[in-house]
Amino acid sequence: MLAKIRSLAVVAWVGALWFAGYVAAPVLFQMLPKMTAGNVAGRLFEVIAYLGLVCGAILLLFGLFEAGAKLFKTAYFKLVVAMLLCVGLNHFGVTPIIEALKFNHSHVVLQTVGGSFGLWHGVSSVIYLVTSLLGAFLVWHCTQTPCQK
Repeated sequence: MLAKIRSLAVVAWVGALWFAGYVAAPVLFQMLPKMTAGNVAGRLFEVIAYLGLVCGAILLLFGLFEAGAKLFKTAYFKLVVAMLLCVGLNHFGVTPIIEALKFNHSHVVLQTVGGSFGLWHGVSSVIYLVTSLLGAFLVWHCTQTPCQK
């Protein structure tokens, strides 16, 4: 039963991640005015970030139930933690900077490092791509071997 729930969590997280970033967002920007598309896409990415945090927590918790302390040495654990770190960095680190730039507000990182909307959007896109690739490896890993190995 845990393995099936774990599989659903992987599918939900990675599938939503890929769909939002590589299907929904491009379609939004093709069909809607740029500002509207950006607002809708931003909300979509926010939902995907929280979905990822919940699914990642489920994956780690269920992995711990199944594998115990052995979990911490597995590729599965490393992939899930790396994805969670990327999601956290992007959502709680980079997105607030982008929002500050979009609304012309100050942000401590902008005061220290600087950068434009385009630069920080690019950073966010790279992190999203890395998360997507890690997700592909997670799916591949979980279809080849039991996930806790």
